[in-house]
Parts: sequence; structure tokens; C-alpha cells
Amino acid sequence: MKLSIINGAVAAVACVVAVSCSKMNDKHQEYIDRGETVYAARVDSVKVHPGQYRMDLYFYYAAQRIKKGTLSWFDNLTAEQHEQEVLFDHEDGTKDPVVVRIEDLGETDYVYELITEDEFGNKGLVTEFSGKAYGTNYAQGLYPMTIAKDDSGAGIKGVEWRDDLGGFAITWGTLVTDAYKAEIHYEKETDADGTPTGIHIATLVPPAGEAAPEKAVIPDAKPNTEFSFRTAYRPDTLMIEEDVFWVDADPDVTYTFPSKN
Repeated sequence: MKLSIINGAVAAVACVVAVSCSKMNDKHQEYIDRGETVYAARVDSVKVHPGQYRMDLYFYYAAQRIKKGTLSWFDNLTAEQHEQEVLFDHEDGTKDPVVVRIEDLGETDYVYELITEDEFGNKGLVTEFSGKAYGTNYAQGLYPMTIAKDDSGAGIKGVEWRDDLGGFAITWGTLVTDAYKAEIHYEKETDADGTPTGIHIATLVPPAGEAAPEKAVIPDAKPNTEFSFRTAYRPDTLMIEEDVFWVDADPDVTYTFPSKN
């Protein structure tokens, strides 16, 4: 009698468990019927190089089976959705990135989505990243670098010949935000190659702990001649090099190299 009661209890418990398992299976049956989901690999990283109304997107990846991807973005200036195919056709094992240039962009921020696809048609999870295109609005707020004013009390000369430096030294004023190089146009003292003018590129990088960039030293400028310069700006260190913004110096100010004595 006691054994019958125990057997009955076991059967009841088994029935409850079976019903419970059945309900759990019902919840997951849809996914079980689909089979295992295989995702394509995603890119390892993305670097965005902004430019003037365009961007260069650098996709770094090591997975050998990524074959292509779908890149999409929304332009909130025109309210248009854009889509572009990206081909990952590098040879296996290469470390070079795939570079995609996006052009005809408005001057605003963009959010991109990339979905990769492997050789079997499996798609990857979304890779999301953002970038910004620059244009007229940014350029309108830029000012040229200045040359420091002579200050005998502080021992400062804007332009002077320096024997110890072997050339004419230009002392810059306070560094302007985003300015990163200056292009100086001048007349050469000697002209062996037949070119009447020279161009000197000065990198506007302040020494450690200093507010102003290093002096520009031009060894072959002709004394007592005028020179001009312009300043290059980039709002991002990854800015497309040819897309930097150039600002000319004040045309109403004349700059002259002095004599050497």
C-alpha cells in the first residue's frame, strides 16, 4: 500500500515535470526550428578621417571570410537614407585596411552602420560608428597665425637674423586653436635651380610647457625682401591632409626680412 502511494507520487511529479518541460520547449521551439544561427565576423576597428564635405573610413579586420558589407547612414540635413556596398577583397592575412571615401556630405555629424557578410551569405551584427564632415561654417571661425611684435624689454623680435640658428628666425605669436602648420613664401638669396621664390613649411608644435610654437628658421631668404605666409588648420588630427583649411595672413600687414647685421 505504501509502495503504491510512493509510485503514484513519483508519477505525479514526473507528469508535472513533463508538462513544465513541454511549456519551456514551446517558448524555444521557434528558435530550435530555425537551427543554429551563424554570424559573419565583424570588422575589428574603424577609423574615421574627416574632411571637407567628405570622409575616409578605414576598416581594419583580420577575419579571412569577410567578403563584403553594407554601409548605411542617414543625412539629417537632407533627410535622406544612404547605402553603399563595401568589398573586403584583400588577400588572407593582410593587415592593410579597406578604405572607403564618402563624398558630397553636408557639414554635420553622421552615424554609420556596417553589416558584414561572409562567403556563405551569413550576415554579421551591426557595427556602429560616427564621424563629422567640415565646411564653410568651420572655416568662417578661423584666424591666421600672427608674428610676435618686437618687444625689446622682453628680448623678443618678430623677425631677425640669427647666426646661432643659421637663418632668419620668425617668432610666432600665441598659437591659435587647430592651427598645425604655416606655409611661408619668400624670395631666395641664392637661386641655383632657377626658381625665384621659396616655400618653407613650419610645423606649429609648441615645445613642452610652452604656449607658442617653435621659431621658423629660414636659411636662404634674401635680406630686405618681403614675405607672406598662410596658416593650415585641421579640426581633427586624422583630418584628410589635402582637406586642411588654409587662411592667409592679414593682407594689410607687410612682413620683411631685415639685413643680416
